[in-house]
Amino acid sequence: MAEFSKVKYTPNQAKSKIAKYCAYQERCHQEVRDKLYSYGLVPDDVELLIYELIQNNFLNEERFAIAYVRGKFIYKKWGRNKIRMELKRRKISDY
Repeated sequence: MAEFSKVKYTPNQAKSKIAKYCAYQERCHQEVRDKLYSYGLVPDDVELLIYELIQNNFLNEERFAIAYVRGKFIYKKWGRNKIRMELKRRKISDY
């Protein structure tokens, strides 16, 4: 059986792909970090890209948390404790 190798992206290619990924819907830092690692980037490049995304306002944890809580509370009818646990699982800070 043939093994499929993952495509590795350069930091510039990954930057354009991850900008589209973040523009589609609000993402938390951990989701973006995991996605960048799946592109085959090294940790220094990942942290640099996350910093650039924050500076360009593609990533904002507060905005993500508000959208996430609103969606889960209104549409999924989740309670306060379940939402709080999911935010912790996604490594959203408590501030």
